[in-house]
Amino acid sequence: MTPEPSHPIAPAGVHPATDPTPAALEGENREAYAAAARWTAIRQRQAAHDGAVVVDAYLRGYLDGMRDEAEGRASADPSAADEPPVEEPDRALDPSPATPDTPALPDLAALEIRARLEGYADGLRWREHARRGGLLRLSAYRSGKSTRRFAAEDLMRSPRRVRRMLQDREFVEDSIRDELLRRLAALRDPDAERERLAGRR
Repeated sequence: MTPEPSHPIAPAGVHPATDPTPAALEGENREAYAAAARWTAIRQRQAAHDGAVVVDAYLRGYLDGMRDEAEGRASADPSAADEPPVEEPDRALDPSPATPDTPALPDLAALEIRARLEGYADGLRWREHARRGGLLRLSAYRSGKSTRRFAAEDLMRSPRRVRRMLQDREFVEDSIRDELLRRLAALRDPDAERERLAGRR
């Protein structure tokens, strides 16, 4: 089970990336952390501005995970971070037998919660930035499909490879990351979207 972030959601106008770089980091790690936090914060602010609530939650969780890992709060046993997460069985994402072609899709609130947790999980691996299993787990959850269907229909990759990605055992290409973020960004808070469109007039 993914641990809860130790940092609460930052209040409006205050962003987690404005916190000082953790003192525990030195040299190249310190510079890498600062760069990753800066670019993640830029993307998060854009997502918040656009009303892309799921992406906003994912990136906030990512920043929290980065900070907790850098400050040593993520795990008492460093080897635990190398353990791949338990994979959800295919049937957990399959549609119900009564409606085989209509998977039950999660609502926006459930997706936000899941995005926060999966972003946190990915943030714990900020030093291995191309391991983005949490983003794939979130997207598969959103799709309501089995791992096999999600691999074939959404990623056009072999199920075996996708399972390895979901378990944080294989790198996720930037092209996959960008496409999944684009799809998730389309899931907007209706009220925020109305306000955003009204502001353009």
